[in-house]
Order: sequence, then structure tokens, then C-alpha cells
Amino acid sequence: MTMVRRDVRIIVELLEGVVSRTIGASQALESWPDPDDETDETIKSAWHELSHYATDEDIRSRDPEYERFMTENLAALAKRIRQLFQL
Repeated sequence: MTMVRRDVRIIVELLEGVVSRTIGASQALESWPDPDDETDETIKSAWHELSHYATDEDIRSRDPEYERFMTENLAALAKRIRQLFQL
């Protein structure tokens, strides 16, 4: 089942919050609408990338280039989801 528009808006806000550092990645994952039945590949990819971002905190803290790469990925996914769902 594809997420309803309200859930997609929440996902974009969570991703943007992580990018802007107003919310932690673990908190964003806990607040993420149920991903189990999601069929949209971009939404699934965003959840997967955010999961990696959350678990790689130790690497990101030691490697600023990796931090930048991962943050840019999340920002690009948020932008792509906004475009796909015309938010």
C-alpha cells in the first residue's frame, strides 16, 4: 500500500529535520509512518538511507566527508519525494 499524502509530508519533514539537525535520526525513524507495507521505491530508499544514517553515527563523527555525503543523500531524497508527490 502506498502512503497517504499526510504520511508522505511527515516523511519529508522528518528527513529535512535530520538534515537541518532539528531532529535526531533515531527519533526520525521512531516517528516514521509504518514502512512495512510501503511500495514506493523512493520512500523505501529514504527509510533505508535514514536507517544507515542513524547506525553510522560513529563513522559520521570521525569522517566529515562521509557525514556530508550522507546528509546530502537525505536532502536529495527529501527533495525527490517532494517532487514525486507534488508537495
